[in-house]
Amino acid sequence: MQVFVLFEGITRKLDYLKWCGIRNLWVTPFFKSPMIDNGYDIADYYDVDPLFGNLNDFKMLVEKIKFYGMRLILDMVLNHTSDEHPWFLASVKSEEPYKDYYVWHDGKIDQKTGSRIPPNNWQSCFGDSAWTFNDQRQQFYLHTFHYKQPNLNCRNPIVIQEFFEILTFWIDHGVDGFRIDAVKHLIYDNQFRDNVFGDCSHVICRYDWEQPELYDLVRKICSFAKDYGRSSYGREILVVTEAYTDLHNMKKYYGDAQVDMPFNFCLIGWQKSSNNAGYLRRVIQETIDLCHETQSWPNWVLGNHDTNRIASRLGGEDCPVMTDLANMLLLCLP
Repeated sequence: MQVFVLFEGITRKLDYLKWCGIRNLWVTPFFKSPMIDNGYDIADYYDVDPLFGNLNDFKMLVEKIKFYGMRLILDMVLNHTSDEHPWFLASVKSEEPYKDYYVWHDGKIDQKTGSRIPPNNWQSCFGDSAWTFNDQRQQFYLHTFHYKQPNLNCRNPIVIQEFFEILTFWIDHGVDGFRIDAVKHLIYDNQFRDNVFGDCSHVICRYDWEQPELYDLVRKICSFAKDYGRSSYGREILVVTEAYTDLHNMKKYYGDAQVDMPFNFCLIGWQKSSNNAGYLRRVIQETIDLCHETQSWPNWVLGNHDTNRIASRLGGEDCPVMTDLANMLLLCLP
């Protein structure tokens, strides 16, 4: 079941949220969208989907947030759009300048059947091929997620300029920060090499995410948002990145990419089967050591909109006790 909250409803509850001690609000995507993926399939970066209200409602929300001394963080999806976005519709027709706004490939020819097949073995996050053939353009397009969410071509400097204009628009409308969604997928291998698998489908080397050039791109996006916020409004813009990754790569987001905080999902791996002090001590200590090394702020999350709640993950007869323990741990961590 999908539940949508109008801007007007959030605005009415701000006094209560302030009373609870909440100082920052993170709002998930509210842009115009076909809602194939709860708004993470954006059809217009510059307008509000009627499900949530309109741009005037958003402006009223921002005004009241400022009144209460709170800050607003936007969920920004730069990896992909909806296939109903005007950019994609124009790209399908090979119209300039949109022809290369997305990742297109001719694919390969199956030597046995003579049919077109995807250019490599990359898979979407749902386990099927990350490539879908478009009959009109007669090419495959890349999609890390649903086939109706085509990946933007972040190797195209014109696309990056589009990102800057989107960030500018929302900073102009009072936004204080951004959570960059699915950031590790922004840059793919430009040789389109196959991912290499070992025993039990263990990935030895993958070419569809966290390529070496990624961190420089994220740094440029982060620097632009921060510089524009300071120079235009004297406002510090927070940039948080979302990526399910290991601590080795998380260090690069802190260091090379210079983001304020990459989400730390180590505690999301806390399942009932791993419910032991040794596991928790290891992942917590590794994170603290990383933050000391990079001189950065740690962050901890027990769950998010992609996972089951902590109570469901720990489960069993002792679920209430373990849930209380998890929340207590979260409050005590630095």
